[in-house]
Amino acid sequence: MISYIKAMGKYANFSGRSSRREFWGFAITNAVLWAIIIYLFGQFPDGVANNVMVAVAVMYFALTIVPTAAVIFRRWHDLGRTGAWSLLNFVPGIGLLVTLGFFLCRGDSFTNQYGADPYSSKRRRK
Repeated sequence: MISYIKAMGKYANFSGRSSRREFWGFAITNAVLWAIIIYLFGQFPDGVANNVMVAVAVMYFALTIVPTAAVIFRRWHDLGRTGAWSLLNFVPGIGLLVTLGFFLCRGDSFTNQYGADPYSSKRRRK
């Protein structure tokens, strides 16, 4: 949850780097929140409550689309690649699997063109 809040705090920051922990913390929390919204949506099959749930889903999507894109771009930066690699997700079938494979890997352990290693300050403290 802390990673989710941290990523939301960098709402439209497409520069810099996101560690695996920040990305996956954001992604998993976002998926859980979407699951809750979808579950609640199924509890109100019709009527006013259904319309409210549609509005909640649309608002949540609108509030999270930019931070989601930003954390994805920063994750690519951590791997030493441009955010344009996000277009790989649009390749049917294999694109999402390749992206998943990259995002499971550790980022550059050195300062790259996008900034310092997000873990570098944590390593020095040990």
